[in-house]
Amino acid sequence: RKPKYIALLICVAVISFIIGSTTTRSTYAADNLFTNIRLLSGVLSQVNDNYVEPVDPSKLIYSAIDGMLQSLDPHSNFMSKESFADMGEQFSGKFYGIGIEFDVLDGFLYVISVIEDSPSEAVGLQSGDRIIKINAESAIGIKHDEVREKLRGEKGSTVDVAVQRVGMEEPFNVTITRDRIPIRSVRTSFMLDEQTGYIQMIRFAKTTSDELEAALVKLENSGMKRLILDLRGNTGGYLDQAVEVSSKFIEEGKLIVETRGRTRSSNQEFKSLGSSHGQFALVVLLDHRSASASEIVA
Repeated sequence: RKPKYIALLICVAVISFIIGSTTTRSTYAADNLFTNIRLLSGVLSQVNDNYVEPVDPSKLIYSAIDGMLQSLDPHSNFMSKESFADMGEQFSGKFYGIGIEFDVLDGFLYVISVIEDSPSEAVGLQSGDRIIKINAESAIGIKHDEVREKLRGEKGSTVDVAVQRVGMEEPFNVTITRDRIPIRSVRTSFMLDEQTGYIQMIRFAKTTSDELEAALVKLENSGMKRLILDLRGNTGGYLDQAVEVSSKFIEEGKLIVETRGRTRSSNQEFKSLGSSHGQFALVVLLDHRSASASEIVA
């Protein structure tokens, strides 16, 4: 029996070592985190007490959070309650603005796409344009929330923007009159010939799956046997809509996409919900601006 006891003691020793090592690392990580939090708190106190002018503490905190997330990757952003509500509005209803989808890359404000029948389309803004000034104020280094705040507004109000365009030596100025911006996912759908349908989808919003379903039914009733699904310039949107869209072309129960993360709750699988549509040949069009949900569908 002695060898069994020796083996048991070795197992206990190894387990104790592993637990001890893990606990030591966790304790070190926690101590390191709290040390840096105290450093941040100290800097905030110094700025609040000694800066030449009074400062808004919440603005300092928000700026610190923005800086922290920007050090991770270009896609990690902090959203306040207001900006989150704005994003939800853009993907679910209608709002007043100039009608562009934008992104801030390396501190520069770019037009990613121009919404059809919008004020921005009326004045000739194009995908790839860089907005360098808004109402005569520099837009370099602007934050996402600030863009929405400056470009959104009441119907009929105006905003002046200075635009830098590839191929043009000098920036140019345009005045844009804000108006109601329609939120549509399926921009157009029609038959290219007797058998070929074409659908252009420009975002993944709350109604995307329903809009696509209506377009598919219309084209199938027109004799569609094959489909071109155009996702060029589609920068994405809701994940559940990407799954529902994909489900229209994939057998029920098949894995569409999965997420993986450091926590167990981050690990999820999304499977096809199935579709009532028959099988037909499909071509999906993408370009360098197709991202997120568009990539999942492709």
